[in-house]
Amino acid sequence: MLNFDNAEILEFINSEIPTYQRELLKKSLAGNIDSIDYYEQIGRELSGETNRDNLLLITGRTINKSSFYEKVKDEVYKFICTEVKGYKTERDFIGKNFKELVTIISTAIASTFSLGVGVIVGIITNILIAIAKVGKNAWCELQKENIKLTE
Repeated sequence: MLNFDNAEILEFINSEIPTYQRELLKKSLAGNIDSIDYYEQIGRELSGETNRDNLLLITGRTINKSSFYEKVKDEVYKFICTEVKGYKTERDFIGKNFKELVTIISTAIASTFSLGVGVIVGIITNILIAIAKVGKNAWCELQKENIKLTE
């Protein structure tokens, strides 16, 4: 399910991802790094939770400390690593190419948050790149431990 070559992923990024997110996703794809922290930082930049340019000043206190990126990642974990019934139908439609995989997962998870797919497609793409680079089993184990820590 997660065996895609870089050329296929790059083609998807260039054709389907909003222009302003492409640079970060190409950085994610080009990194031959097996540290999940590298991909986490890129995911937080894609979600707007960190600002890589440091141009904005935080002028108010944080009201809600929950991370949108973490919530999306938790849903990807449920989709990819578990047999949660909520995503059973979508899992059955998973195709053989990267575009189908991202589209199905993004659509399923976007509906969970009542969002448009465009809001999370870059984040989902980065997470799937991380899974491909780190390995599905390793990524799932790391997420399982992170979910236990936050429960």
